[in-house]
Amino acid sequence: MVPLDEHFAVAAADNLIPFSGYLPNGLSEIERKILTLRLSEDLEYVEIAKIMNMTENACRMQYSRARRHCAELLERQKNT
Repeated sequence: MVPLDEHFAVAAADNLIPFSGYLPNGLSEIERKILTLRLSEDLEYVEIAKIMNMTENACRMQYSRARRHCAELLERQKNT
């Protein structure tokens, strides 16, 4: 199993497709935004929390859930 950070780092090397294009279908807009801000824009949780108008702890939890959901969707895609 490839860690998400590695998966997207390889994808980001190919600058022809925006980062969000590598995210699987099925993610909510909030999940897409938080993953993009953290993995593509390389923002810290405190910065993302301000952008998304939430606490830093809530941001960390949302990111963790989004990452897990993304991994599940990518695994399903791989198996189809």
